[in-house]
Amino acid sequence: MVVRSKYDKKHKNTEHKKKGISMEEICEICGKHIKRVDGCVESEVELNNQWYKRLKEPIHEVALNERCPDCGAEPGHYHHWDCEMEKCPQCGGQLISCTCKANALRAI
Repeated sequence: MVVRSKYDKKHKNTEHKKKGISMEEICEICGKHIKRVDGCVESEVELNNQWYKRLKEPIHEVALNERCPDCGAEPGHYHHWDCEMEKCPQCGGQLISCTCKANALRAI
């Protein structure tokens, strides 16, 4: 899987280590602490060589006005990369385990 982002991964790792933040708490794509921001900034995903708008609603119901239990995204915001609650925009299944093959993301 190839993931593209404008955020420099090398810079991100150094920056977060200085602040004492575990890399498990950091979104691989947007470089933000997953529980401290509203959601991911990447808005599209490439599936089978075609770009799709990412879906903001979770695959399973979440209580009204409650953050995503997996990645911490606020309602109405994109899930962070590898969130178990993100829907595939092509088939509607769970994106993290989808057979549509998520190849890359891009912000618009």
